[in-house]
Amino acid sequence: MAALFEDYERHGDANVLWIAQVDRVPAIARAAAHARGQHRAWLERVFTDRLPAPGPALEHALNLHYAATDVYLWKLWRRDLGLSREDAERAMCDLLTSIDPRKRNHE
Repeated sequence: MAALFEDYERHGDANVLWIAQVDRVPAIARAAAHARGQHRAWLERVFTDRLPAPGPALEHALNLHYAATDVYLWKLWRRDLGLSREDAERAMCDLLTSIDPRKRNHE
């Protein structure tokens, strides 16, 4: 988590501005698609020990982890709500910890 936050602290504002142009600039759309794929692969590596086997449950778990680590969530906490880095990082860790892909209460 510290490495992710280090990246967001350095590049998060620029990434948010860059992503806002996805619908207008095809080259940015392609780069953003590539970045999303890399982020997903990172999630699969980092959280491999807590992810379910391949299939719908894995996709659901990856979607939850993706949302919990998205740069827009960093922006919400750090820029919009004014949380300190420490508080935002703790919030992201708490959110990730609360995701248990083995529990599917909505079914």
